Amino acid sequence: MAIREYVRIFVKYWWVLILCVVLGGGGGLAYHQFGTTPKYAATAQLFVTAVGGTSVGESYQNSLFSQDRVNSYAAIATSDQVARRASEALGGAISADDLRSETTAVAVTKTVILAITVTDEAPRRAQSYANAVAQETSTVVQELETSQRGGSSAANAVVLDDADLPSSSTGMSWILLTIAGAALGLFIGLLIALGLGLSDRRVRNGPGVKSASGLHVLSEIPEDEAVTGAAVAAGTNANLEPYRLLRTNVRFIGAGVSRTGEAPRVISVTGPTGGEGRTSVAIGLAAALADSGHDVLLIDADLAGDGVAAALSITSDHGLTTTIVGENDLTTGVRRVRRDFSVLVAGPKPPNAAELIASDRFDKLLADARSRFDYVIIDTPAIASSSDATVCAALSDGVVLLARRNRTNRTALRSAAESLNAVGGRIIGVVLTHGAAAGAPGRPTDEA
Repeated sequence: MAIREYVRIFVKYWWVLILCVVLGGGGGLAYHQFGTTPKYAATAQLFVTAVGGTSVGESYQNSLFSQDRVNSYAAIATSDQVARRASEALGGAISADDLRSETTAVAVTKTVILAITVTDEAPRRAQSYANAVAQETSTVVQELETSQRGGSSAANAVVLDDADLPSSSTGMSWILLTIAGAALGLFIGLLIALGLGLSDRRVRNGPGVKSASGLHVLSEIPEDEAVTGAAVAAGTNANLEPYRLLRTNVRFIGAGVSRTGEAPRVISVTGPTGGEGRTSVAIGLAAALADSGHDVLLIDADLAGDGVAAALSITSDHGLTTTIVGENDLTTGVRRVRRDFSVLVAGPKPPNAAELIASDRFDKLLADARSRFDYVIIDTPAIASSSDATVCAALSDGVVLLARRNRTNRTALRSAAESLNAVGGRIIGVVLTHGAAAGAPGRPTDEA
């Protein structure tokens, strides 16, 4: 996927990013206020020294001895014995186990200094606890380093610095927690936006149509470019420009896919699932062909919809169904809307629509229409709703497949193309409907 596609996804779902950042930052602040208890750390320091040594060599050896000892004294400072003694010295203000859990002892690197730190929710308690632990550690060290035969201890750990009263709590401040929460929220928002973008398989533009179906985009019909029946009847319609482009592409691109190598004359207009604007595109294409001086017949083969009759305000008491069953012929069934533009509406709804379209009589009707008109445009049902669409496609010279911007699923478009190819339908290309009007403000063009 191109970088601009990721950018398009993040720009489209910017509100997800903002929402997650706000929620994450708010969550971090709430955690600081309600989910954490501030603690204060007080540190006392012990100085470890070995006894004796008057010469330079002995002093050096004692220094090494003290540095080695200080690591052992760190373990003593956090021992049960020191914790019990310190707890007793504090008058039982804190239990030995709790005191030990809040105590840490670390040897300062390359020194003989031992830092003992105790944390507590109250700064004064932390100070007194640290001093108590430091004092008891010094005492225990002296006892352990003194021989049972008596005499002086081999090493001492004396209190170098008493613990100061801590002025600030440990841990992350509310500012850092808010920033960390916002950063985490942004990361989650990016993942959510990416997931939404990748799972959204709707067709949005011409490149999207090309990647989904491998077909050319013949024309893009803006959302407000509906073809009105009155304008078609009058022969004037300012909204026909996208259909004129469609007419040109159908004639020249269609010649490359037709069986004869000539411009297709019988053309089916269909869509994957419905709602793509098949009737409007069929009327617009027929009107554009008629405007170029060709005699055009528009057939409404969507026997369940009867959309052409409604769009052109024509009664549907007779039409395609009555012509197929023999109640009238093509001559009496066709309505002349204007010069060079005729219509064969669906007619009364039959109980067996699929059987009528699949019958030999419909095939003969198309052959008769081909001999009488320059172009025959067939408005068919959606491929997913009726097999009539594939039957009409198989009998046509070419098929115009529709896709509705921001609605037609790429998988559905690809499946529709495969269904048409399976019956030998020759797809000329795709018309993208309900697009943004050219130059319309506030209607961004999606990138592929």
